[in-house]
Amino acid sequence: MLRILFFLLTVNMLGAQSIDIAASNVNFNVSNMAFNTVNGTLGEMKGLVVFNPLELADSKFEVCVDVESIKTGNKKRDEHLLKEDFFDVENYPEICYSSSSILKKENYFESKGVLKMKGIEKELVIPFAFENESLKGTIEIDRFDFGIGGKGGFMVGRNVEITIECVLKE
Repeated sequence: MLRILFFLLTVNMLGAQSIDIAASNVNFNVSNMAFNTVNGTLGEMKGLVVFNPLELADSKFEVCVDVESIKTGNKKRDEHLLKEDFFDVENYPEICYSSSSILKKENYFESKGVLKMKGIEKELVIPFAFENESLKGTIEIDRFDFGIGGKGGFMVGRNVEITIECVLKE
């Protein structure tokens, strides 16, 4: 109980903002059989966001998405993506990102941090824009780096483009 109280006090002192779960999501697209593209979403974004564009040293992201929220428009494919050869949702129910630094670039921001997916952690940089209480960035990952799907690249492309939109409540 004391830990929870300490966490809540710390969050309030840092100026943490709530995530608008209904408006926030992760969209992705990956090639399928080299001539088709599969688009999908992950929702249920939750976590800690402390972002002040004027105080970046105090800004931080600790955000996770629920893997079971995956939707590609094909129920059988969605069920298969939850299995061990893809996301292994029984053992790894969340995909999480934790920032280590946030920098201002010329006309955008850049978050350096660690993406944890299927028990594997990789450092990466997410360039993002901030407008109207919305953080939006796009990255590309190599799914092989996270052990997602088989090693072949024909049925499912190797590179996955991911667009993250995190909308903050005022």
